[in-house]
Amino acid sequence: MANPQPDEFTRISNELFEAIILANFKKRQLNIILLVIRLSYGCGRSYAVLRQVDFKIIGIDKSDINKELQLLAQCGVLTITGERVALNKDYDCWRIARAQPGGADSFKQLLKRNLVEKTVGKTPTVANGAVGETPTGELVNHQPGSWQNTNPGVGKSPTSQTPQANGGKGSAGAERNIKETIKKSKEKDICVFDPHFEKFWTVYPRKVEKKRAYRCFKLCIREGLAEGLTMEGLVRDLVNAAANYADECQRQGTQPRYIKHAATFLGPDKPYLDWLKPPAAEAGTKQQSNSRPNRQTDEKRKLLQSLYLS
Repeated sequence: MANPQPDEFTRISNELFEAIILANFKKRQLNIILLVIRLSYGCGRSYAVLRQVDFKIIGIDKSDINKELQLLAQCGVLTITGERVALNKDYDCWRIARAQPGGADSFKQLLKRNLVEKTVGKTPTVANGAVGETPTGELVNHQPGSWQNTNPGVGKSPTSQTPQANGGKGSAGAERNIKETIKKSKEKDICVFDPHFEKFWTVYPRKVEKKRAYRCFKLCIREGLAEGLTMEGLVRDLVNAAANYADECQRQGTQPRYIKHAATFLGPDKPYLDWLKPPAAEAGTKQQSNSRPNRQTDEKRKLLQSLYLS
């Protein structure tokens, strides 16, 4: 019979745990993450020491684990340095889709329901006795004869009181605690966007999924800085790319549903690189290159007409 001990557990924050739950990880990926958490946080460290052959313990062959680890590293979920594998706590940088749209809001409702069940309706119990029984004065009777009681209240039968939830503060106190918990979770979701991102967002043509776009924007900036580029140059390029893409969508009359989401525009495939230059210049170049063959075709047509007419 299993007997887990309460003092032996893996410490992980609820916020990070919720991010893992709500992310659309595949079964293999989730098993890898759980193994890394157990061997890092579960061992009192921020990283786990793992070799590729060690992942056989969770049913992943050595020939497959390299691909899965590289994918999780590219998506910003894991950081891998030699045999040290760590979970990236900054889940805003994870490039993993949500398991279900609106999953965070649904999770809050579940959390609220379970917090209500936890705090409301508790009934205090009496040690070594049944609920509702009046404690007897046996404790006083078992005291030594030389002991003097200086507290006149000891040994008296307590008056009957209505059981109250939340440590005696009543249902009002329990309700207040629930409201405070929900308020804190809402405050945690408030995202303060960087001014550089706001410049990009102002000119981008389709304004949906702003938080996801912000995570991709920060990742683009981080990658650019790692390559030795300047913050000013990176922001300028991203804003120009968004403006050029917006101009092209307006010129073509693109319907909003066909315009890329900003997160896709800044995503792993980096479509924004195609819009660093205005599309008008490219269109002008194509028009000039196509003008010469058109003139030759017209000349051939005129020659054929003259032959038939003669």
